[in-house]
Amino acid sequence: MNATNLLLERAINQRFVSAGIQHLVASIRPLHDVDAQRIWTRNGLVSFDAFDTLVTRPLHRPSDVFLVTGYRLQRRFGSVVQPGEWVTIRQSAEWRARKLSVEREATLENVYAEIAASADLPREFLTAAQAIEVGLEKRLLRPITGMVETFNRFSALGRTAIISDIYFSRSDLESMLSGCGVRVDPAQLFISCENGRTKRTGSLFSDAKGSGVKHLHIGDSVFSDVLQVWRAGGRAAPFFKASPGRLERELYKAAIEPPLLGSALSGSARTARLRVKAVSGHDETLAEVSAGFVGPLLLAFVVWILTQARRRKIDQLFFLARDGQILLSIAKKIVASYGLSIDLRYLHVSRQSLHLPALFNVCEGDLSHFGFVSGSSLADVLKKFDLDISHPAIAGLQSRLRIRSPHTAMNCSELDHLIRYIRADDEMVNLINATASSARRLLLDYLEQKGFFADGNVGVVDIGWRGNLQRSLAKVACSRDASFSRRLSGFYFGLDYRPEGCGSLDDYLSESVAEPIRPFVRGPIFEALCAADHGTTTGYKRAADGSVSPKLLTQDNPQALAWGLRIQQEVINAYVDDVLDVLTAAGIDILDSLDGLAQGAAIVTRLVIGAPSRSEANALGSFPHASDQLHSVFEEVAPPMSLSPRQWISSLEARDGKPLISQWPEASVVRAVPSLGAGVMLHSLALARWLRTRLRTR
Repeated sequence: MNATNLLLERAINQRFVSAGIQHLVASIRPLHDVDAQRIWTRNGLVSFDAFDTLVTRPLHRPSDVFLVTGYRLQRRFGSVVQPGEWVTIRQSAEWRARKLSVEREATLENVYAEIAASADLPREFLTAAQAIEVGLEKRLLRPITGMVETFNRFSALGRTAIISDIYFSRSDLESMLSGCGVRVDPAQLFISCENGRTKRTGSLFSDAKGSGVKHLHIGDSVFSDVLQVWRAGGRAAPFFKASPGRLERELYKAAIEPPLLGSALSGSARTARLRVKAVSGHDETLAEVSAGFVGPLLLAFVVWILTQARRRKIDQLFFLARDGQILLSIAKKIVASYGLSIDLRYLHVSRQSLHLPALFNVCEGDLSHFGFVSGSSLADVLKKFDLDISHPAIAGLQSRLRIRSPHTAMNCSELDHLIRYIRADDEMVNLINATASSARRLLLDYLEQKGFFADGNVGVVDIGWRGNLQRSLAKVACSRDASFSRRLSGFYFGLDYRPEGCGSLDDYLSESVAEPIRPFVRGPIFEALCAADHGTTTGYKRAADGSVSPKLLTQDNPQALAWGLRIQQEVINAYVDDVLDVLTAAGIDILDSLDGLAQGAAIVTRLVIGAPSRSEANALGSFPHASDQLHSVFEEVAPPMSLSPRQWISSLEARDGKPLISQWPEASVVRAVPSLGAGVMLHSLALARWLRTRLRTR
């Protein structure tokens, strides 16, 4: 009976079979508090499965814990058994031990007795292996937050139990569950290896609930937690959210080397998203994308940064606001996990706070990077020079140029005329140069305060794309230390332009490992992935004690926070924590794993950017992006594509430099067009781009 059920369980839980049955039972009402209350009114039982219902591992398959064990054994005992060989030995022994148990689950001691009987391995080796395995389970298990909260709440309201087919002892399982925040009552813990019955035969449910008692069970196994519950006369509330999603499956299928890395990338994406208790479909999708796409991409990028910093012998690495906030968080985790000797810091800078101090003479300086665009007003231009329209000199300027209102939008010709006039007017030149000089003194003192001028090589980190922040930063720094640019290096995700005379500039996209990502780079969406929880830096201010601190446009980032930034950052950090925990447990250096990390990042980037699902397009495409330097105008990074023929014709004829559809056209199409038509629309984009180019060059 046990062997038959083992075979049935294995067959039904195969992914394709299980996925099909999951689809069939998807209409079953999910768990609600009212269902539990109805069960409890008749002294019934509400029970939960343990693994992949309350807790889970940051690995694609549970058996990959054996692979981590194999790595640990190799480090301790040398080449007695290779990690992959240990997995085979351990799995085979468990299968034999479970077949020998007619009804009850085999214990871990039974499994290791099978190994001792069949493999010529020293007793010391096997004793260590068993202890390592249990220790790793306790170390790597993660809570499924929403389910743990539900179980703990239910435990205080009525009769609950945890029912599990597992080979761990009661004390070990209690320790594992309590370590994940599950409030365990030992009397309500039913374990197959100790109770002498199993879920897969249905008998363990009878032991837990008693006779003639209503029963509601929540679990993830189609065979044991659904079919066998029905067979035992209970009601099932399936929990399938712990099953790998499409991004997690693709990460594992990619055959990333070493195999444990692929399992860690996939499994950590799953554990990270399950740690968030989503309150809406948007939040749930955002967690999935943050864990399965953003986390792998940014982790690969930061590992590349640290390897390059090590190669260039960087002593201090400054992450530039605001893109650098989440990148710094990731880098700190890696540095702490591996004990790397590099100083990591955050620098509050922006285009607004750097370009003005780098302007030594407005008559001669390059103003192209100030971002003056058609539609700017006099007030907008002056704000970039940190000048208020109420200044007396501005009234005279406005009068001489016959500008009716300082808030009136100007076209390109009017804007060029204004800039030429400012450069030629002595009063305006002196005013702007004085303002820039004052801003420069504050910036230099801020940089000094942050240790920017300390001895050694200095690196700066930003997302990209033109290197102008580094150019302005180097220009200001060289006013204090003329040779500073010789020891300055910049590390970027991508660069379209490399300014000269400001140190070295390297970018991830130029590396061969990042080549598969290049066709899918969409600047604004990649900036959204690195959004910070604070406002942009507008300048600096000096306190009474002489210290200098950044002035922020807003203390927080209300638009991004309303979108779900907290979830994105929380999930990314959880993802990195889990990957690092697996790799350090196995003794794998993440800095030696860049190829595999980049491979995983490329796979999920191609999926999400090149062929997003409707929910992914809605979640990421709705990010509020501000392209202007002063962050005053926000719009969705990929709004739904307009289906109006009139607007399409207008867009084709437009000469304003704006994209035909959006900065992320694939998402805009998917958000607007039904699934069947979205593919056709995406393939027609190339033709539309060609037509627009022809119209522009007529």
